[in-house]
Amino acid sequence: MIEIKQVSKTFADKKVINNITFKVNEGDIFGFLGPNGAGKTTTIKMIIGLLEPTSGEIFINGKHNVKNKNDIYSDIGVVFELPNLYMKATIQKNLEMFSKIYQLPSSRVDEVMEDLQLIDKKNMKVEKLSKGWKQRVLIARALLHKPKVLILDEPTSGLDPNTVTLIRDYIKKLNSEGTTIIISTQAMNIGGQEIFLLSVWILFAQVMVGIMLTGPNIIEEREAKTIDALLCTPLTFREIMFSKGLAILILSMFSQINVYIINRGITSELFVLIIPMLIGGSLFILLGEIIGLKVGTSQEGSAVSSIVMVLLFLIVSVYESFPEWIGKFMIMIPSISVAEIMNGIMADNTVLLLQSVIVFTWFVLGVIYIKYIEKKWTH
Repeated sequence: MIEIKQVSKTFADKKVINNITFKVNEGDIFGFLGPNGAGKTTTIKMIIGLLEPTSGEIFINGKHNVKNKNDIYSDIGVVFELPNLYMKATIQKNLEMFSKIYQLPSSRVDEVMEDLQLIDKKNMKVEKLSKGWKQRVLIARALLHKPKVLILDEPTSGLDPNTVTLIRDYIKKLNSEGTTIIISTQAMNIGGQEIFLLSVWILFAQVMVGIMLTGPNIIEEREAKTIDALLCTPLTFREIMFSKGLAILILSMFSQINVYIINRGITSELFVLIIPMLIGGSLFILLGEIIGLKVGTSQEGSAVSSIVMVLLFLIVSVYESFPEWIGKFMIMIPSISVAEIMNGIMADNTVLLLQSVIVFTWFVLGVIYIKYIEKKWTH
């Protein structure tokens, strides 16, 4: 699709690009990652023919990019960081002007505005838009002619979390439809540390609600003989534990979803995360029930619940700093497996099979142990 062969670029006496060679295959998402001044934008400008290399060659679909500019421009769409739009014109007028260059029907303008949620603002002048909305217009303009390659220079720089998520999701959607994506960014943590920290905070909501609300609460009810009184009704021990767990699970899910929305807004990814949120929340509620049924007094129960909660949370926060061989054993700890499952889904929609099996196994073991306690409680 795109091939860079031994390309260098010199401005005056300063070499800003030094003999780079790489290839971007059709359907790839390719990233230029590096700090300001690393030459990312210069490389992009050479790829699209705005600058000529001092040495080396660039080919797009087998065509020399400088010698065949008119041919390659129909295959590429470009979004630069700076909003090079007509500021006094509306969103719709901006897109219509460029659609006429490509001789596209007006329906195509409506289509890209719909995709990027621009319909409600289509009659607003660009100068009145925030940076995030201008970025959406730039992407819409670049996609009007349905390019085979979309090149984005710092597409999420300085944007709010909701807009960042919308743009990322749309990039993934385009790529799934066959568009080759090239992204330039200096955000070294994009999709990495940021996602990991979000996974940890969602886990914290699971552990805190599941253990701290369940364990001490059940011990208090044991001391007040509430559970004994309920067992005198038609309710079984299993039904009592299920109803208590369900009430706390609802609160757990509310807390987890709120943590996600505060950080990333409401996205399609959230619906995929519902399952690991449910399983993780249920697992730690089971652990809280076990603590509540086995520990003797309320004071001891609060202490044990706090210690278990802190240990499960802290070990996730620091386990990545341990040597790799230790990490392979540490995924057996349920909190680490739960965090890694959520991290995998948010990072690249990957479901981690081993971690999923570990979490499911812990859940089954918890259910079996609760049944064992039930036998002792009811006989």
